Amino acid sequence: MGTTNEILKNEDRSIPVTLSHEFWCCKQQLHQFGSSASLLLMANNNKEMRLAAFTAYGNFIRHLYAFYEGVIKYRNADQLEGAKGAAIGPKISNLLFKEVKKLIRNKRMVYNARPELDKREIQHLIESEVPADFGKDFRQMRNRFSHPAISRVNKSQITLQEFYVRYHKYMLLLYYTCAFSWDIKNPDVYDWQEIDCFFNYVNKTSCTAI
Repeated sequence: MGTTNEILKNEDRSIPVTLSHEFWCCKQQLHQFGSSASLLLMANNNKEMRLAAFTAYGNFIRHLYAFYEGVIKYRNADQLEGAKGAAIGPKISNLLFKEVKKLIRNKRMVYNARPELDKREIQHLIESEVPADFGKDFRQMRNRFSHPAISRVNKSQITLQEFYVRYHKYMLLLYYTCAFSWDIKNPDVYDWQEIDCFFNYVNKTSCTAI
């Protein structure tokens, strides 16, 4: 057992590692979606590619929500003050709704202050208000790809297609806003803690993966 300070130090170090891994997962799924969607342009009837693209985009949503949820819980817990149990999810959803509105407002201010910038670059973000249901639908879609819910493939609630049409631009806004700080450019030199320990063991024992 370490001292209290050592324990806190280890816990603090685990937080950025956890969040960095979550963001890495998010990036991988977005890239997988892009690759699968591109291949579908050449082979539209390939059902396996459709499954891969659908799953990758759903997992992109899942990891992006989980990343922001982690940032809020670990680094901005004061924003959840008073929320307990089932109330935490809607609270986080509302915070994400406000975050998107803030990011768009900030972009608008920058472009208004700098006339040399081309406002067409942000036109898709400022042409309409962020839908009031954004946070709720974001959380609902995240849950749908975290559990084997039949709503994943039926039309009883908002579908993935509808979500993409309404909110994809906000997904990319949230993603690229954090990519500058959280995208690990060189994973080989990063201390991944238990992730490294796991594969050090696998390699040492020459385990057969599948």
